[in-house]
Amino acid sequence: MAFLGRSKKVDLQCLAEELGETVTKDMKVVDLKKKILGSTEYEEEFVKELLERIVNEREEEIKRQNELESRSLRFDIDSSEFCG
Repeated sequence: MAFLGRSKKVDLQCLAEELGETVTKDMKVVDLKKKILGSTEYEEEFVKELLERIVNEREEEIKRQNELESRSLRFDIDSSEFCG
């Protein structure tokens, strides 16, 4: 269960929701951990794998956004050189 303590709040919120729990934005990490551990859907291996998927998807989305921003900046630079 230590893996829950090493997780980001946003990932724990998503995990709790995936387990069918009601989550509010003002919940603290400790509250989210209790919700997750108390869930009727809680099975340690399943939850570990689900959390890993959630983290990977979030990190991939960040990576995609960074790549899009980088491409946009390059396009802006190339366009200004072409038009200038």
